[in-house]
Amino acid sequence: MKHNTTVSKILQEIIREKEIEELSEKHGYEDKGRKAKVTTMIRYHLSGAIEKSESYRAMEIDGMKNGLVETDYSTLSRKSKEIPYEISLELLVKTMERANRKQRRAITKEYNRFVRCFDTTVWVDTNKRWNWTPYQEGKNGIKAHISYQASMGLPDRFSIGAIKVGDTAKLEEFCQKGEETDCVLADRGYLNISKFCHLDDRGQDFVIRISDRVNFVNPVPHDFVTDREKYTDIVCSLGKDRAIPVKYRARQFRVVSFMGDNGKNVTLCTNIYSLTADEIAGLYRMRWQIEVFFKTLKQNFSLKKIFGSTINAVFSQIIINFIAYIILFNSFSLSFSHISFLAFLRKLRANLISDTDFVYLL
Repeated sequence: MKHNTTVSKILQEIIREKEIEELSEKHGYEDKGRKAKVTTMIRYHLSGAIEKSESYRAMEIDGMKNGLVETDYSTLSRKSKEIPYEISLELLVKTMERANRKQRRAITKEYNRFVRCFDTTVWVDTNKRWNWTPYQEGKNGIKAHISYQASMGLPDRFSIGAIKVGDTAKLEEFCQKGEETDCVLADRGYLNISKFCHLDDRGQDFVIRISDRVNFVNPVPHDFVTDREKYTDIVCSLGKDRAIPVKYRARQFRVVSFMGDNGKNVTLCTNIYSLTADEIAGLYRMRWQIEVFFKTLKQNFSLKKIFGSTINAVFSQIIINFIAYIILFNSFSLSFSHISFLAFLRKLRANLISDTDFVYLL
């Protein structure tokens, strides 16, 4: 059987032309191309993500190898510049929703909550091509804000923009109404005491790392300490910052401190009182999953080098690679062994399986 025809069939099933036409119309883009349509561009980007293409020219070659509609790299470059990235962004949202329809798993029976990790990743342009997003002298850059379902191994919120947009601006935006059953994990970039109070008011559990320089006001030991030699576990107010509204300055939170694996002190702020300090620390360690996600994404897809220079080209490439990750690592089940889609492609290239050996689940 032919590897390229099967990959082409899969990409056609994933990126359906009618759906893309509806998204194009919604975002005011008139697709005048006969062959090189929006659907074609997205399929080529997905093929490029699978093959780790390093340029539009390589993307053209890889796409042709995978049996996609014939086009050339200059057309791919031009279409990437002119097609609104919002089309790809909405497609990503739909893909995340579909992938997350599976039953989410709580961490333990004792703590019956789903766990979501917040973090960001950046791309820096030192060649001064992205003049639409400056952030330092001689440098341009963009930042993607991600909410990651640790219980599922999937991203479920995505936002992309300038590096100057602070992390705490997305803290409450990503914590949507009706999702108070989720526990939020985040690093020090999300330190904002007023927002901690807002999350606490709405019943949103969180474990967020804070700086050691935060002042602990009126600390008292927390009663539920199982290992006093390893952990410092107190209940206190956080600082006397004038930026904190007066009504929140006396709000108390639980603070758990311990020595991390790297020998550095880790201080966590949480509003969870029912777990031991060791369980709180274990809960926070789950945040490492989002770091692994970023590493996997950048090492296994075509994100080390951004091809274009315009906002549409740059954002579209990044967004479609996120779509590729969700599809390849989480949205396929192979009836013969339940292996990942990348492993499936390896077997496919070696002619070890046939067209009928996969089941598309999206």
